[in-house]
Amino acid sequence: MKKGLIILALLIPCLMMAQMSFGVRAGMAKVKGLDDMVLTFGGMFGYNVMPKVTVGAEVDYWSKSGFSDIAPALVAKYMLVEAPVKVSLGAGLGMHMFSNGTSESKFAAHGILEAGYPINPNLSVIAQFKYAYIFETGSPYVIYGTLGVVYSLAK
Repeated sequence: MKKGLIILALLIPCLMMAQMSFGVRAGMAKVKGLDDMVLTFGGMFGYNVMPKVTVGAEVDYWSKSGFSDIAPALVAKYMLVEAPVKVSLGAGLGMHMFSNGTSESKFAAHGILEAGYPINPNLSVIAQFKYAYIFETGSPYVIYGTLGVVYSLAK
């Protein structure tokens, strides 16, 4: 019985890792209230809970003229099209932590459209469009357009 539990305890993390993916991306963002586009960087982590459904976390960062934003979010994505380009539609809830001499945090809802092209079974190039509606401050928003790579542990 103990051997079976030990084997199960070692096997479960291996099975979980087989469904995970990690990625980085960079691009441009349009922030309401700023005249120019800003350079943005981001990262992502995903876990496939079903063949077409991924849940995970993303974080985005941008800075311009002493004003910056770090925006972590929990997201869910549904794959609409699988081949040859994978197209996903998603949504998320996050927090935008603004800094401009003082710090303030605001909740936000995110809408996501993502397209990925597999280079090999584990590596994909992605393009992501994200609209972030920030609550509590009228109607501010951040629109992201980024390109990146995603590495999947699944084979």
